[in-house]
Amino acid sequence: MYEHRIMKCKEKKSAIAQMCEKMGSDGWEFAGQFQSRFLYFFRRNYLIFTRSSK
Repeated sequence: MYEHRIMKCKEKKSAIAQMCEKMGSDGWEFAGQFQSRFLYFFRRNYLIFTRSSK
């Protein structure tokens, strides 16, 4: 079985790299990213992480 976690992140590549490194230390693997718009004004970047549950 797998767990999934979606994290809100800043657009900067350095912020994404830091988030991936932080999550990787807890056994999470980066599984992609997507952007979403809310009310046409706020664009957010989200990162998806997965790990196998024990």
